[in-house]
Amino acid sequence: MLVDVVLPNLGFGMEEGQLLAWLKAPGEAVRKGEALAEIEGDKTTVELEALADGVLEEQRVAAGTTVPVGTVLARIRREGAEDASAPARAADASPPPASPEPQAAREAAPSPEPAGRLRVPPALRRLAREHGIDLEDLAASAPEGRITREMLEARIESQEATPETVAAREAVPLSTMRQVIARRLTQGMQEMPQFFVRAELDFGAALRALPEGVGVNALLLWLTVQALKEVPEFNATFEERTLWRHAGIDLAQAVALPDGLLTPVLRDAGNETIGGLAERSRDVVSRARAGRLKPEEMQGGSFTLSNLGVVQQIDDFTAIINPPQIAILAVGALRERPVVIEGGLHIRPTARLTLTADHRFVDGMLAADFLAALDRHLQAFSA
Repeated sequence: MLVDVVLPNLGFGMEEGQLLAWLKAPGEAVRKGEALAEIEGDKTTVELEALADGVLEEQRVAAGTTVPVGTVLARIRREGAEDASAPARAADASPPPASPEPQAAREAAPSPEPAGRLRVPPALRRLAREHGIDLEDLAASAPEGRITREMLEARIESQEATPETVAAREAVPLSTMRQVIARRLTQGMQEMPQFFVRAELDFGAALRALPEGVGVNALLLWLTVQALKEVPEFNATFEERTLWRHAGIDLAQAVALPDGLLTPVLRDAGNETIGGLAERSRDVVSRARAGRLKPEEMQGGSFTLSNLGVVQQIDDFTAIINPPQIAILAVGALRERPVVIEGGLHIRPTARLTLTADHRFVDGMLAADFLAALDRHLQAFSA
């Protein structure tokens, strides 16, 4: 029996994905759970696993090709089975819809796709990217906004025939990850009235009290969790026209990659010690950079911490909220600065923290309460 291996849905409203590389050749024996290929979804690269023991009968899609979700990529001939094609859809990583949960315990799901997004076949999207064609601009001049291959090829021919009047330049195709980042953060800026509250905090005593093997990032994670416990209004998401306040703290942390940004989630962070947060953070950051995160590890965060403190030149910065969350905390470099204490000038290690919040659901005083709560736990940590 032939078993179809299809491109799974990896979440984030994924419509298409790219087959990066084949790890098995036709005719090779494979085992259930063994990696067949590497695929890239909207925000992650994962290994596509075999669904059955057998022999890789054929590869139906070449490496480097972008195809819609559900496309048959390959077929496996099961050992000792008769020759009959039987599609298998177990590879789809999307879980079945869950029954509704109480408001307090609901976990955030990715926000829906923008209603106005262009519907263009993957092959035409790829062709447009390769030639630097703006599909939005092309659709504006198309009948009923429908883009055809003939229209796209005519625009490419016209563009290539036009003499260059500017300095030499190169069209850089956006990775799938970068396109998702652009879409979601643009949505956040357009829909949310975001405001910012900043505080400079003294880390001196807390740094001396840190346990061995625990760094500043783990301290920031722990402090964020404590502040969310005191001011739970920020541990929330806005989905389906409803504000959901979460019972558990699913803390996302921003991880920079060459192609963009990932926000792996530390589930139920409110029950962790600072040492446990340090260990879990190191694990997810390492796997994020190696491209080994599972799709479910990047969904459902209720609050995000973005720490640029590793770059000493960054005093402070403001981060953009990642929908459907309603807030994000940005942290600049921790370094020695002059501070006035009781009329005297002192040099202390300080960091500047900026809270970005959605003004539809929280106000400035509540944001100030959040940073004040974080500072109280910071100073008490050294006691």
